[in-house]
Amino acid sequence: MSDLIHTQPRASIIMIARERHALTETALEYVNRNTAKPYRLIYTDGQTPEWLWQRLEQRAPEWGLELMRQHKPLWPQALRNRALDSITTDYVVLIDNDVLVSPGWLEKLVSCADETNAGIVGPLYLWGDGVKKPLIHMAGGYLEKTSTEAGDILRQFHPFENAEYEKVIAELSRKQCDNVEFHCMLIRTSVLKEMGGFDESILNVHEHVDTCLSAKKLGWTTYMEPAAQVHFLHFAPYRLEDIAMLRWRWADASTETSIEAFCKKWHVLNHPDTFDNMRHFVSNVLSGGIDPIRKFSQSCADHNIPMRREELRQTRSDMLNMAAERGYNPQELAILSNGYRLAQSLTDGGYRPCSRPFVNHLVGVASILIRYGFKIDLVLTGLLHTFYSHGPSHPDGADAAVEAVATLLGGIGSPIENRVRSYTLRNGNFSEFLSRKVQELLISEVEVLILAAAVSIEINLSGEVRYSSRSDALSADYNQALAQACDLLGVNGLSATFDQINRSASVSADLNTKLNQSYRLLSDKQNAVSMSNNLLTAQHKLQASQPDLK
Repeated sequence: MSDLIHTQPRASIIMIARERHALTETALEYVNRNTAKPYRLIYTDGQTPEWLWQRLEQRAPEWGLELMRQHKPLWPQALRNRALDSITTDYVVLIDNDVLVSPGWLEKLVSCADETNAGIVGPLYLWGDGVKKPLIHMAGGYLEKTSTEAGDILRQFHPFENAEYEKVIAELSRKQCDNVEFHCMLIRTSVLKEMGGFDESILNVHEHVDTCLSAKKLGWTTYMEPAAQVHFLHFAPYRLEDIAMLRWRWADASTETSIEAFCKKWHVLNHPDTFDNMRHFVSNVLSGGIDPIRKFSQSCADHNIPMRREELRQTRSDMLNMAAERGYNPQELAILSNGYRLAQSLTDGGYRPCSRPFVNHLVGVASILIRYGFKIDLVLTGLLHTFYSHGPSHPDGADAAVEAVATLLGGIGSPIENRVRSYTLRNGNFSEFLSRKVQELLISEVEVLILAAAVSIEINLSGEVRYSSRSDALSADYNQALAQACDLLGVNGLSATFDQINRSASVSADLNTKLNQSYRLLSDKQNAVSMSNNLLTAQHKLQASQPDLK
């Protein structure tokens, strides 16, 4: 009988896709590598791309993995419920597909539940990008209820959030808490059955709080066990194919539906103190550093319409007016205004090959990105994209020039500096980008493709190609990749504009400047020097920082 006890799994692990797919194999590998057998491992999802499903089928025997394909998008609670009917183990562990488990994690969660008689146990959650040392994401969640005349307000607290583990390890111990998260949650199977499964009316936020409150209502406790640790890869780079699921998973309407269902069930107010942090998180997923398109621009019908020449903007005032008309907020307009001043200062006295002021080109690129609703960081990059390639020299040499430009852009490795550097070094990376499937490109790589398209469109719509000897040729592979990327982003009009611009049109020789480089007038206003002064020479090619999780 004792041998039978040791060979029967006590826990079933159910993994689902949280908001993307590319990390799934790695997450499953970590489970296989760091979890003592026996256990039951199930993967269930309704949006898994075919390439991944084939990989999971190939590796299922290796991992002892059971696959449950749903064939349609389902919210997390519904996915979890679909896998429950066949569970006979003492415990169920719910885990997301962007989490790396540490050695011994499952045994420690089970031991905690056994020793405390807890209904639910969560590990210490770390978060990071898979490259740099992770910080603490959550060490148990706590709730505080305040009664007012209007009703009850529920506030959440996460002690040690963003703390370095080594600095607070002495303060971490197994303790009872109010909630743990679905990044990784162990729950007694009997508790789940008593609850009737997970509440599917709560779609995409506060599911974990609801589950822990439901267990508490039945008399069960929730514990956090810091001896068990998992690493949530929240900051790992996203791929282009992730965008569709991200937009679906974190849609405003679904968030508000979830909040209303939660408030109704637990008789609490839909109060800013309770839900504003969650709304901010959901908003930031889309409009922050992941989706290249602004959240409030994703449904614009004219994103699928080619840009007309008269829509191109060349001045600061027209650029700001266009951004305001397209819904960019006052903070974003201030960013553009400051960016223009910076661009003007570094291109002062500079002219494009067609003899227009250099800064007009930068405004034009920014206006194209505004026209198609790209986020402010990318628009600002468009306004500053020539700082390394056409920046002024420095009396102390190239190293000092690179340092000066990097400082103006926010410092080496900052978001804008990283984008400008990536664009400047694009010619050395395009062939590698284009050798891969477009949907597998990282968002940062897609941004380089988009910037290159915006520059090409600008110098054609503005007449620069026509009135100078500037040539503009991108490969057929690039054109195809751009079209696929724009389709996945929902901005087909951008690639259609790129296809329509006339690169071969020319004017009579006496109207052509016969220049193919930008230039800067010297103080005598009679002589000029080339502005082409690529600061990122061979010895300065510090590659743009990009985590690469293997």
